[in-house]
Amino acid sequence: MKILVLCEAVALFVCCVGYQENPNIPDLIKTFLKNKETSWRRTNTPKIKSSEKSVNSIKVEVLSTYVLSGSKGSNDVIHLLTKDSPATLRVDLQRFSGEKGHAEYSKFAVGNENSKYKLTVSGYSGNIDDKLSGHNQMTFSTKDHDNDAYGGSCAQHFYGGWWYRRCHDVNINGLYAPSALNDPKYANWSYWRHSYEALKTTQMMIRP
Repeated sequence: MKILVLCEAVALFVCCVGYQENPNIPDLIKTFLKNKETSWRRTNTPKIKSSEKSVNSIKVEVLSTYVLSGSKGSNDVIHLLTKDSPATLRVDLQRFSGEKGHAEYSKFAVGNENSKYKLTVSGYSGNIDDKLSGHNQMTFSTKDHDNDAYGGSCAQHFYGGWWYRRCHDVNINGLYAPSALNDPKYANWSYWRHSYEALKTTQMMIRP
């Protein structure tokens, strides 16, 4: 198993500075939890050229200082990182116009597999509206695991793996659009500027 070390998930890609073969995950987690001064790290990111790429096809990782390659494994690692002491989450967004916004949450945690990776998120601050809190206490849904509170499948309707309710205020793992299209199936943070305007880039980062 390989683990991507010091990575960021930006839009629908993962940018990394290196790999480790068969890493000692407990040691990595201990290092992460001890590093209270972890900065919000930024990297240059390749542009996505295909509007058809989605979380269903490329398995977007949940962002952390350490990111395990593979969607299920990613949630497992985030659970281990946040189960004893919730992390701080920062979400950075950019519109196609170039405008940037961010939201921070002082409490962020993901449950274990038995809880269906239930999301805990609260303590908002930022310069865009608090939309992620609408997904608090929801379980993680994918196209083949419907755990939302909607009569149908939000993950199938909106092309993402996410903590859907009925269905979303945030759909960062939706399809990537080639421009600022207004459609809830695309990666969006609803009503930031327009109802479901597709975003150019998204970043989710956690630190202790």
